[in-house]
Amino acid sequence: TFDAQGGSAATPGTKSVTYDAAYGTLATTSRTGYTFNGWYTASTGGSLVTSATVVGTASDHTLYAQWTANSYTVTFDEQGGGTPTPETKSVTYNAAYGTLATTSRTGYTFNGWYTAPTGGTLVMDATLVSTADDHTLYAQWTANSYTVTFDAQGGSAATPGTKSVTYDAAYGTLATTSRTGYTFNGWYT
Repeated sequence: TFDAQGGSAATPGTKSVTYDAAYGTLATTSRTGYTFNGWYTASTGGSLVTSATVVGTASDHTLYAQWTANSYTVTFDEQGGGTPTPETKSVTYNAAYGTLATTSRTGYTFNGWYTAPTGGTLVMDATLVSTADDHTLYAQWTANSYTVTFDAQGGSAATPGTKSVTYDAAYGTLATTSRTGYTFNGWYT
């Protein structure tokens, strides 16, 4: 009997063998994100059995598929932020990503690394790698809000006196003020 141990159903699932003769062609199986190491006499450890191996067990028995998780390269796309540290990282399928890259962006709050440039799924240090290929994680950002205070510099009290603005967006309507005997030239930094 062939036990795929997490792989696709073995084809065939069972095979008749003759004691003291070679096993012959063995079953096939596959597993996303893993490399097949062969059929073994135990679920871990044991001895490798190939088509040329002579049957030495004098009873019905099971051969177990053994696997090695594949490694893939993750690339970090900063999407307008500073160069990520590191820019790429090797990860192992079905294991946690571990420490992810760092990046920053003036005027923005970092929301995390995602599987898509917009939307997608948030990936954190403890997230298990489920993409069986080299892939990219994307930084997503939220523009910060700031308070602007209007200093009338001798004019009437500015209306409004403060306003919330968003980084990288237009200021929008500004405060009004007046000053007897003066022409208002505008708001300056």
